[in-house]
Amino acid sequence: MEKIKNRISYIDIAKGIGIFLVIWGHIILNGPAYNIIYAFHMPLFFFLSGLVFSKNKYKNIKEFFIKKIKTLIIPYLILSFLTYVYWVLIENRFNGNTNNVLNPFLQIFIAQGSSGYMLHNIPMWFIPCLFLVEHICFFISKISKKYLRILISILLGIIGYILTIIQSDLINFKELFWSIEIVLVAIPFYMTAIEIVNIISKEKLENIVLDNKNIMTIILIICTVILFFTANVNGHISMGSDKLGNIVLFYLNGFLGIIIIMLIAIFIRKNRLLEFMGKKSFFIMATHFPVRKPIVLIFSKIINIDSSVIYSNIPYSFIIAIITLLVEIIIIKILEKCKFISKYFCLQN
Repeated sequence: MEKIKNRISYIDIAKGIGIFLVIWGHIILNGPAYNIIYAFHMPLFFFLSGLVFSKNKYKNIKEFFIKKIKTLIIPYLILSFLTYVYWVLIENRFNGNTNNVLNPFLQIFIAQGSSGYMLHNIPMWFIPCLFLVEHICFFISKISKKYLRILISILLGIIGYILTIIQSDLINFKELFWSIEIVLVAIPFYMTAIEIVNIISKEKLENIVLDNKNIMTIILIICTVILFFTANVNGHISMGSDKLGNIVLFYLNGFLGIIIIMLIAIFIRKNRLLEFMGKKSFFIMATHFPVRKPIVLIFSKIINIDSSVIYSNIPYSFIIAIITLLVEIIIIKILEKCKFISKYFCLQN
């Protein structure tokens, strides 16, 4: 999410694939494709963020905190406010002013993806959540004993999962500030990436995969087959909505998807479009939700079908995802011409 020196191509490619799946996942709203995408697309981004984390890059927590405020929270607030204004002035009016405009505004600061509050731009829950994940993992990474880091990560993940299923009259754990319950659930994905980098460099990881391509291809096929079945067994899940299904299947599917995308990204090695998408993934994540809605409407009018059909049809939804991505690329290319906008909209490489 932040500017990275000496970028590694396969990480940007993985982000590029991931952000396309995020777009598609917000268009195809049910069925096997939805189940598979949602089984791992957000765990993938937590993992990729952990992969570029470096505990030695920052002198102390204060420096780390300031950096993350600049690269995550400030762009989040700017883009959240802009998309909120668009939603109030255009989208909500078009829908007949049926929604309360105050709740989405408050949710810019509360940033809870569940309960239907972030109507203006639901995917934005991820950014404050990632901010907290990174800070907790910053402290965990400082623990010298590896087994303690692993144990703490697992325990926090379990606690987070329990919070998503607790029913209480006193407090709704599915409406916690900055999705704290999902912060805990995401920690095992982020910390797994950190532990991998502690063992082997990102460059060497790529070489190992490419030097053993036949074996890795078999692993890729096996993981894909398993994920196809286990994701559909676990059914309709969503981290942002605190719907995780079975805890074992949730983490299994998350890591299976991560393995699949990482292997594909390393096999691809170089792809300018996917790398571009990966580098701009913050902006695309922050803006694709309002962008895709008018595209769905226009497309449904052109081919004379109800828009609800698009949300349940794989070919139609895939086409809309591609069109949305193309529109995003055009917007990015225009905005990149202004250095000020590029800086605060996370458009710098």
